[in-house]
Amino acid sequence: MKLDLTLGAIEHQRFHTVYHTLQKKLHRTSKFKEKEIERFLITYYKFTLPAGKKSRQMTHSQFSTFYQIFLGVSELEWIDSVIAYVEPGSKKFISAEAYLKAMELWTFGSFEDKKQFCFTVYDRHRKGYITKEVLRKYCRNMVYGQTVEDTQEMTREYADFLLRKFDKDRDGRISFDDYSQTVNESPHLLEFLGQLCPDLTRLFETFQD
Repeated sequence: MKLDLTLGAIEHQRFHTVYHTLQKKLHRTSKFKEKEIERFLITYYKFTLPAGKKSRQMTHSQFSTFYQIFLGVSELEWIDSVIAYVEPGSKKFISAEAYLKAMELWTFGSFEDKKQFCFTVYDRHRKGYITKEVLRKYCRNMVYGQTVEDTQEMTREYADFLLRKFDKDRDGRISFDDYSQTVNESPHLLEFLGQLCPDLTRLFETFQD
């Protein structure tokens, strides 16, 4: 879905007043071009408008909508953990800086950067590992049987399969080192518990002229 990035004269003046200094600051450190930063910030600004003219930050709910509808990540199973990664410690809002940092990760991030992102999100409680119990919990929506019993059995089998696949040191859980080694061998397993990184084609189409 393409975003409307146009602003009326009054809206543009307010946008410039609120974000001009930040835009210049971000341009000094960002990998995006200045015009691209402006487009991202206009999107950010437009998402904050429903919260009122005084609002200057995107809410978690607004970011979830943006992530799902405009970035094409249809499942929101991991959205709370994604938000915690993007803006650690935040209970309600995501800053423009954190929002742009997420865009940079998904656009310019190396494979190593994305491995760190995905594992940290999957490690929802930030324990440094993923257990069999966690695998079973999040595999429930990935397999379906003809009966409830079939689904439960298939879920257990699939979780056990994933643990055998990823647990390189056979300690009964998946550490980042286990995950990293497995994904290096099989890159298609980067998002093995669900999509987290937007499709770049979708991302660029969203912000095209």
